[in-house]
Amino acid sequence: MPCVKHLTAQRQFQAVLHGKVLAATQHFVVHGIPASTPGLVIPPAGTPPDAILFEHLLGVVLPKRCARRAVTRNALRRQIYSVGDDFALALGAWACVVRLRREFDRTLFPSATSQALRCTARKELQALFVLAAKAAAKIDLARRKRVAVPVAPLVP
Repeated sequence: MPCVKHLTAQRQFQAVLHGKVLAATQHFVVHGIPASTPGLVIPPAGTPPDAILFEHLLGVVLPKRCARRAVTRNALRRQIYSVGDDFALALGAWACVVRLRREFDRTLFPSATSQALRCTARKELQALFVLAAKAAAKIDLARRKRVAVPVAPLVP
């Protein structure tokens, strides 16, 4: 099972959040840009540009206004990274940020880390990543079609 790399720098988050919205559900949104975007991946010093391997990068934004308790934010963060690991191959070389955009109803989920909240969040995240993977594949296909491959003329 592949392990996704985490976005760590503020400029990485800003770059991805200014990218396309790949998918949205009731509570979550996925923003994404291709991992090959210049300046997104910082290779170790001395690495030649040809040797840079672009892989799936994942970041999480959980605002306090949507999840007030730290234990809830941490539980959601663990769910997001777990589902992100499951969908790393489907998303390919994309940098994604999953953002919580709406809080879960406290009357339905009174406990900060209830099993019901975890199951509901996981199901929604799986649906979100399916939609994001389809959108990323569609964008990748369109990008490949735009790149013209030069064809050498046939010489008899």
